Amino acid sequence: ACGTVTTALVLTVLKAYMYLLLGDTDKAAGLFIGMPETVRDAFEMGAICGAIAEVLSMLISKVWDKICELFGKAKNAILKEGVSEAAVAQYGDEFGKMGTYVENPKIEVDWSQYAEHAAERMQQRGMTRELIDNIVDNGKVLSQNGGNKFVFITKEGVAVVSKEGKLITGWTYLDYDEVMVEIVIKLFGE
Repeated sequence: ACGTVTTALVLTVLKAYMYLLLGDTDKAAGLFIGMPETVRDAFEMGAICGAIAEVLSMLISKVWDKICELFGKAKNAILKEGVSEAAVAQYGDEFGKMGTYVENPKIEVDWSQYAEHAAERMQQRGMTRELIDNIVDNGKVLSQNGGNKFVFITKEGVAVVSKEGKLITGWTYLDYDEVMVEIVIKLFGE
Protein backbone atom coordinates (compact mmCIF):
# COMPACT_ATOMS: atom_id res chain seq x y z
CA ALA A 1 0.00 0.00 0.00
CA CYS A 2 2.89 2.35 0.76
CA GLY A 3 4.19 2.28 -2.81
CA THR A 4 0.74 2.88 -4.28
CA VAL A 5 0.02 5.92 -2.10
CA THR A 6 3.52 7.31 -2.70
CA THR A 7 3.07 6.95 -6.47
CA ALA A 8 -0.32 8.68 -6.27
CA LEU A 9 1.18 11.64 -4.34
CA VAL A 10 4.11 11.95 -6.78
CA LEU A 11 1.72 11.91 -9.74
CA THR A 12 -0.50 14.53 -8.10
CA VAL A 13 2.47 16.84 -7.52
CA LEU A 14 3.73 16.35 -11.07
CA LYS A 15 0.25 16.98 -12.52
CA ALA A 16 -0.05 20.18 -10.49
CA TYR A 17 3.37 21.33 -11.71
CA MET A 18 2.40 20.66 -15.35
CA TYR A 19 -0.86 22.59 -14.88
CA LEU A 20 1.19 25.51 -13.55
CA LEU A 21 3.48 25.40 -16.56
CA LEU A 22 0.45 25.36 -18.87
CA GLY A 23 -1.07 28.29 -17.02
CA ASP A 24 -4.01 26.38 -15.55
CA THR A 25 -3.62 27.54 -11.97
CA ASP A 26 -7.17 26.59 -10.98
CA LYS A 27 -6.51 22.93 -11.74
CA ALA A 28 -3.09 23.07 -10.07
CA ALA A 29 -4.54 24.57 -6.91
CA GLY A 30 -7.47 22.16 -6.98
CA LEU A 31 -5.10 19.21 -6.79
CA PHE A 32 -3.57 20.63 -3.62
CA ILE A 33 -6.75 21.55 -1.82
CA GLY A 34 -7.54 18.65 0.45
CA MET A 35 -4.05 17.18 0.24
CA PRO A 36 -2.34 16.44 3.58
CA GLU A 37 -0.99 19.62 5.22
CA THR A 38 2.55 18.39 4.77
CA VAL A 39 4.16 15.32 3.37
CA ARG A 40 5.36 14.64 6.90
CA ASP A 41 1.69 14.27 7.93
CA ALA A 42 1.29 11.79 5.12
CA PHE A 43 4.45 10.02 6.27
CA GLU A 44 3.05 9.76 9.79
CA MET A 45 -0.15 8.32 8.32
CA GLY A 46 1.99 5.64 6.70
CA ALA A 47 1.36 6.98 3.22
CA ILE A 48 4.98 7.67 2.28
CA CYS A 49 8.04 5.53 2.85
CA GLY A 50 11.61 6.56 3.55
CA ALA A 51 13.48 9.52 2.10
CA ILE A 52 10.81 10.15 -0.56
CA ALA A 53 8.94 12.21 2.06
CA GLU A 54 11.64 14.87 2.15
CA VAL A 55 11.89 15.20 -1.64
CA LEU A 56 8.11 15.38 -2.02
CA SER A 57 7.90 17.91 0.80
CA MET A 58 10.31 20.23 -1.04
CA LEU A 59 8.47 19.85 -4.36
CA ILE A 60 5.04 20.38 -2.79
CA SER A 61 6.35 23.45 -0.98
CA LYS A 62 7.62 24.94 -4.27
CA VAL A 63 4.32 24.29 -6.05
CA TRP A 64 2.34 25.81 -3.16
CA ASP A 65 4.63 28.86 -3.19
CA LYS A 66 3.98 29.34 -6.92
CA ILE A 67 0.20 28.91 -6.54
CA CYS A 68 0.17 31.45 -3.68
CA GLU A 69 2.29 33.89 -5.69
CA LEU A 70 0.09 33.62 -8.78
CA PHE A 71 -3.15 34.12 -6.85
CA GLY A 72 -1.72 36.66 -4.42
CA LYS A 73 -3.10 34.71 -1.48
CA ALA A 74 -1.64 32.80 1.43
CA LYS A 75 -1.94 29.01 1.45
CA ASN A 76 -4.49 29.04 4.30
CA ALA A 77 -6.67 31.52 2.38
CA ILE A 78 -6.58 29.32 -0.71
CA LEU A 79 -7.50 26.25 1.35
CA LYS A 80 -10.35 28.15 3.03
CA GLU A 81 -11.68 30.26 0.13
CA GLY A 82 -10.50 28.38 -2.94
CA VAL A 83 -9.11 30.21 -5.93
CA SER A 84 -10.69 32.69 -8.28
CA GLU A 85 -9.71 33.62 -11.78
CA ALA A 86 -6.73 35.91 -12.01
CA ALA A 87 -7.47 39.37 -13.32
CA VAL A 88 -7.72 39.20 -17.10
CA ALA A 89 -5.63 41.69 -19.05
CA GLN A 90 -7.29 44.66 -20.72
CA TYR A 91 -6.35 46.20 -24.08
CA GLY A 92 -3.53 48.66 -23.52
CA ASP A 93 -1.91 46.65 -20.68
CA GLU A 94 1.87 46.56 -20.95
CA PHE A 95 3.85 43.32 -20.84
CA GLY A 96 7.38 44.72 -20.76
CA LYS A 97 9.57 43.75 -23.72
CA MET A 98 6.86 41.42 -25.01
CA GLY A 99 4.65 44.39 -25.93
CA THR A 100 1.24 45.97 -25.36
CA TYR A 101 -2.02 44.01 -25.40
CA VAL A 102 -4.06 44.96 -28.48
CA GLU A 103 -6.98 43.62 -30.50
CA ASN A 104 -6.09 40.92 -33.00
CA PRO A 105 -5.08 42.83 -36.18
CA LYS A 106 -6.29 39.89 -38.35
CA ILE A 107 -2.96 39.42 -40.09
CA GLU A 108 -2.41 36.21 -42.03
CA VAL A 109 1.03 34.63 -42.31
CA ASP A 110 2.38 35.05 -45.84
CA TRP A 111 4.14 31.71 -46.20
CA SER A 112 5.99 32.94 -49.32
CA GLN A 113 8.07 35.40 -47.27
CA TYR A 114 8.79 33.80 -43.88
CA ALA A 115 12.21 34.43 -42.32
CA GLU A 116 14.85 31.71 -42.52
CA HIS A 117 15.17 32.01 -38.73
CA ALA A 118 11.46 31.21 -38.41
CA ALA A 119 11.79 28.09 -40.58
CA GLU A 120 14.71 26.86 -38.47
CA ARG A 121 12.84 27.50 -35.21
CA MET A 122 9.69 25.78 -36.51
CA GLN A 123 11.69 22.69 -37.37
CA GLN A 124 13.64 22.69 -34.08
CA ARG A 125 10.48 23.17 -32.02
CA GLY A 126 8.19 20.79 -33.90
CA MET A 127 5.82 23.50 -35.10
CA THR A 128 3.65 23.08 -38.19
CA ARG A 129 2.10 25.67 -40.49
CA GLU A 130 -1.29 24.61 -39.16
CA LEU A 131 -0.20 25.30 -35.57
CA ILE A 132 1.22 28.71 -36.50
CA ASP A 133 -1.93 29.61 -38.46
CA ASN A 134 -4.10 28.53 -35.49
CA ILE A 135 -2.03 30.65 -33.07
CA VAL A 136 -2.28 33.69 -35.38
CA ASP A 137 -6.03 33.19 -36.01
CA ASN A 138 -7.02 32.56 -32.39
CA GLY A 139 -4.30 34.10 -30.26
CA LYS A 140 -4.31 37.09 -27.99
CA VAL A 141 -1.97 39.73 -29.38
CA LEU A 142 0.82 41.94 -28.07
CA SER A 143 2.04 44.77 -30.30
CA GLN A 144 5.77 45.48 -30.55
CA ASN A 145 7.81 48.24 -32.19
CA GLY A 146 4.88 50.62 -32.59
CA GLY A 147 2.75 48.04 -34.40
CA ASN A 148 5.46 46.80 -36.77
CA LYS A 149 5.49 43.34 -35.13
CA PHE A 150 2.82 41.34 -33.36
CA VAL A 151 3.21 38.53 -30.83
CA PHE A 152 0.29 36.08 -31.12
CA ILE A 153 -0.14 34.00 -27.96
CA THR A 154 -2.23 30.95 -27.11
CA LYS A 155 -1.82 28.34 -24.40
CA GLU A 156 -0.31 26.11 -27.11
CA GLY A 157 2.33 28.48 -28.43
CA VAL A 158 3.55 31.84 -29.70
CA ALA A 159 4.08 33.25 -33.20
CA VAL A 160 5.81 36.56 -33.90
CA VAL A 161 4.69 38.10 -37.19
CA SER A 162 5.47 41.40 -38.92
CA LYS A 163 2.62 43.71 -39.89
CA GLU A 164 3.22 42.55 -43.48
CA GLY A 165 2.57 38.92 -42.48
CA LYS A 166 6.16 37.70 -42.41
CA LEU A 167 6.67 34.99 -39.76
CA ILE A 168 9.66 36.00 -37.65
CA THR A 169 9.76 33.20 -35.05
CA GLY A 170 7.60 30.91 -32.95
CA TRP A 171 7.69 28.49 -30.05
CA THR A 172 5.38 26.05 -28.29
CA TYR A 173 4.23 25.96 -24.67
CA LEU A 174 7.05 23.49 -24.00
CA ASP A 175 9.47 26.42 -24.31
CA TYR A 176 7.52 28.81 -22.06
CA ASP A 177 9.62 30.25 -19.26
CA GLU A 178 8.14 31.67 -16.04
CA VAL A 179 7.60 35.08 -17.62
CA MET A 180 5.72 33.57 -20.56
CA VAL A 181 3.59 31.42 -18.24
CA GLU A 182 2.65 34.56 -16.26
CA ILE A 183 1.76 36.40 -19.49
CA VAL A 184 -0.50 33.50 -20.57
CA ILE A 185 -2.19 33.53 -17.15
CA LYS A 186 -2.79 37.28 -17.35
CA LEU A 187 -4.11 37.11 -20.92
CA PHE A 188 -6.38 34.12 -20.45
CA GLY A 189 -7.30 34.62 -16.79
CA GLU A 190 -6.47 31.11 -15.69
